[in-house]
Amino acid sequence: MTVVVDIKRVGTYYKNADRTATPGGLPNFLNEDKRLYGVLRFEMDLKKGCENFKDEGYGDVFVSFFDYIKKTNKQGTPLKEAINADFISNRRILMIFAESPYFHNRSTTIKAVRKNGVIFLREQKTEGAELNPYGCGFKFEQNMTLNSNKEPFDENEPVSNADCSKSVMRTTLTKEEEKIRVFYTAEMDAIDQQGNYVEINTTKAPYHLWLKFQSLHHYLQSYLGSVAYIVRGQIDEDKIVKRVDRTWTHTIPKKVEEAIQQDPRWKGKKWNTNDCMEKLFEVLQNIKNELRYDDDAIMIHVRGNDIDYEEADNRNVVDDPRFLEYFE
Repeated sequence: MTVVVDIKRVGTYYKNADRTATPGGLPNFLNEDKRLYGVLRFEMDLKKGCENFKDEGYGDVFVSFFDYIKKTNKQGTPLKEAINADFISNRRILMIFAESPYFHNRSTTIKAVRKNGVIFLREQKTEGAELNPYGCGFKFEQNMTLNSNKEPFDENEPVSNADCSKSVMRTTLTKEEEKIRVFYTAEMDAIDQQGNYVEINTTKAPYHLWLKFQSLHHYLQSYLGSVAYIVRGQIDEDKIVKRVDRTWTHTIPKKVEEAIQQDPRWKGKKWNTNDCMEKLFEVLQNIKNELRYDDDAIMIHVRGNDIDYEEADNRNVVDDPRFLEYFE
């Protein structure tokens, strides 16, 4: 029996520079000027405004999310009742599990700890891998959105990732009689005039190579964030945008299938959404079975399609004890 997936956006918030949350916050509107799409007839240089970029967004693993949960629930409410879920996570971790049947070169470790009846998932970062030294992706996002006055940003406007908007998601995976619910955040890049949420990405790959090598990652990113479509900027080695395309999320699996039919050499790059969701359910089920009591903890080692579990201490996942105390 296949896994049935129900993805719901249950809230949004604005993550302020001090990592507090303002519930209800939304992203900037998408700039839908037709001149920004297709092959560009002007130079969009993503280095402009990035000269002094610093990765100020790094480190907000749970800080703003915890603040949002506290601000949207009455003190003393049991945590599991407040979030109506078995897990608290982020989208990236769910993607790591779901992609694992196809990402054979990835190696990462995630710690799982059970507290107050809820399992918290946190990726273990390796030293030196934390900061994003480049702001070009954020600059493209800025160029493709409108400011608070609903006007385009100046091309030399400094770029920052200190604040952003986030969706709050509750995804339920059901197989036979078992349901697993995950409560997590997904950063929002933009919203269009029709109310569609939009993912904004850059790639050096032309469309056919993007389909072959990057489509699964970008598809799952949008799928798990309940994003309608992707605005994809193709850039060159000098961070100049050459063309911009929109790709509707729900069409990506079919486009990959069509590409394989046209060129059988692509067969090894075929992927299947059901396989990804089966793997995600399997891993979450294993974690849930391992952590039956509060303060139980394990490490999950992901090495391509091989996933191993080992006992661990229960430290360094929920950094703020006041969050847990709020729900006692």
